[in-house]
Amino acid sequence: MPQFYQASDVEFDITVTVDGSPLPAIDAAVYSVFALDGTVLATATYADGDITYNAGTVTVSLSETQTAALSGSLKHDCMVRTTTGRDIAILSEKVKFLPMISRITP
Repeated sequence: MPQFYQASDVEFDITVTVDGSPLPAIDAAVYSVFALDGTVLATATYADGDITYNAGTVTVSLSETQTAALSGSLKHDCMVRTTTGRDIAILSEKVKFLPMISRITP
């Protein structure tokens, strides 16, 4: 289970292949973090620039504002839409957000 820190910037990559080959491009993508009961807690999208795509790699970026309310064991998933209109689930698993105790102050 991946682990990230609450109230911190998070960035991670997901490799996307179809039939063993990377997709040449995508038209859309959405990433969500949600509670185990299905309540969506945070979302990132390709349209908003929180998700980028390059040569078979989706990069998801969440700001510390987006992760501020995330805590404990949750689920996250990501779906992309190919340029041919096919929707592909590329991630669906549990994730844990740990509290950030230490802070550097000026």
